[in-house]
Amino acid sequence: MRQVNVFLCWTFLTVVSLANAQETTPQEADTVSIQADGNQLFPDNIEDIPLIETPDRIYEPRKATMFSAVLPGLGQAYNRRYWKIPLVYGGFVALGYFINFNHEFYQEFERTLVARALGEDMTAYRFGQLQEATLESRSNRFQRDRDFLIILTGMLYMLNIVDAHVDAHLRGFDISDELSMQFKPSMGGGDINAPGLSLVISFR
Repeated sequence: MRQVNVFLCWTFLTVVSLANAQETTPQEADTVSIQADGNQLFPDNIEDIPLIETPDRIYEPRKATMFSAVLPGLGQAYNRRYWKIPLVYGGFVALGYFINFNHEFYQEFERTLVARALGEDMTAYRFGQLQEATLESRSNRFQRDRDFLIILTGMLYMLNIVDAHVDAHLRGFDISDELSMQFKPSMGGGDINAPGLSLVISFR
């Protein structure tokens, strides 16, 4: 009877020990796995946690779009991209100059054609010695170039708006020089450690 009691006690202690082992084994395995991989889920010191820096100003794409639509370059000023403003107005000035240039020649050739049709003295006109077909061809060319430049001006206006809208969106992203990407040698984890190459992207 005494041997039975000892056997029952030994069996009970064995079951309790196995139960405790089953509860602690996964934790120990996880701990070993984390240490073997060299990764730490949480830093030992809270000061080691990197802080996400936010921009000192919130840029609203809707406002930037509206400003550039009302006055070209104003959206770029809102986004603090002042260096883009001379580019915007430089493009408008250049296009305006060539539009006016082509329009003046177009009008002059048109007046010459009208004068020739009315039988006026052609010596008073700069291009009066040209044939009618030549006058019509050059008039059409200058008109076509003028219209094309007007379309380019509209495209530049739209590009000014799109640039301000997209730039306001991108101002919330960190595109500074602190972002880096580099390759570093590493040892593979698991049962077999093999040399390899890892890609490391640093955001701070």
